[in-house]
Amino acid sequence: MSTFFLFVVMATGGEPFVLTEDPSLTLQARQEAISPIELLEREVVTGTLIFSQGDCLAVKAYTQSPYTHVGVVVRRNDSAIIYDSTAGKGVRCQTLTNYLDDQNPAEIYVFHPRKPLTEEKSQ
Repeated sequence: MSTFFLFVVMATGGEPFVLTEDPSLTLQARQEAISPIELLEREVVTGTLIFSQGDCLAVKAYTQSPYTHVGVVVRRNDSAIIYDSTAGKGVRCQTLTNYLDDQNPAEIYVFHPRKPLTEEKSQ
């Protein structure tokens, strides 16, 4: 079974760009012959938020938001580690690839911090 991801990456003051599972659709991915997940892994920084739309009606009703889940990125040893919380599992820590596999979202929305965090704030 093939999984399709649509990544919409937004940064304050910048234009959003889209990555799809087919690397030939993005210039950078085509030039470097890397997958969209690998490209996303390179782009995220500590403090990046990853939102997804799920089927949790309670969250949708309470927040009046289309997003039902959020994870925060922490860069550790050149890897993107995602912290999030889910019902029944509590807070968890996992790699970006494992997070996307576990969440299995059809699309995600990625928001970078306006300014890079200082080393002190990152800690």
